[in-house]
Amino acid sequence: KALENAQYDNAIAYLSKAIEVTTGEDKAKIAMALGQAYYRQSKWDKAAESYTTALLSEQVKTQADASFNFANTQYQKQWSEFSDIGTQNLKEYLKGKLQKGPTPSPQNDKNAPLDIERLDRIEENFNNALEQYNHALTLDQNPSFKANKKLTEQHIKGIQELKEELQDQQNQDQQNQDQQNQDQQNQDQQNQDQQNQDQQNQDQQNQDQPNQDQQNQGRQSTPSNQSPEMSENGYTITEQEARDLLERHADLQQRPDPDRRQLWQTKKPEIDW
Repeated sequence: KALENAQYDNAIAYLSKAIEVTTGEDKAKIAMALGQAYYRQSKWDKAAESYTTALLSEQVKTQADASFNFANTQYQKQWSEFSDIGTQNLKEYLKGKLQKGPTPSPQNDKNAPLDIERLDRIEENFNNALEQYNHALTLDQNPSFKANKKLTEQHIKGIQELKEELQDQQNQDQQNQDQQNQDQQNQDQQNQDQQNQDQQNQDQQNQDQPNQDQQNQGRQSTPSNQSPEMSENGYTITEQEARDLLERHADLQQRPDPDRRQLWQTKKPEIDW
């Protein structure tokens, strides 16, 4: 009666004592009632333990109900992580959590990020529930068993699709990162090659400079073969200038005609001083 009146603490206290002194089918019935009390308080592990005891019943109906309730406990334990899911389907809800960041988790996994590893765990929990729904259906083709099984299968399918999408995205991100790293390596190599080439050019220039300076020094200390200078009585002319003078006064260098030699003689002065 305490269970019917939602006095779960009183019901748990009474049923826990009764199950210790009961055997057989009565113990299985008490275990079913105790599991229900824990289930109403969202104490999933305690409820699952009680339903496991009820599975030991020899009555097919009790076994079927215990298996169904055990499956519901596994389902609700997992579903309790999605307290803000509202009317969304599970796949869309989880996809939103992937985009926004970590999703709340119960108890020991409260801040776990939503990634492929965590999706694997969620899928495993629903698979555990599905296994018990299938077992219950082998004992009783109850419409409620079928409905809960179908809903659980939909959740599992959605999780599998989401995992594939997430894996594809991670693969694409990795490819992009690898390409970015390769491009950076290529750019770094080009920069290094350019630096090496610049250094080689600078070294060659430094090596050629002393040779050029030495050649320039030689030109400054040696007169040009094309324009040598000639010095006469302190007056300096080039060879070309000398040739020009000779050509201009070439007529003065011809020997006088013998017949005109007398004209070249200078008349002696009448008085010899």
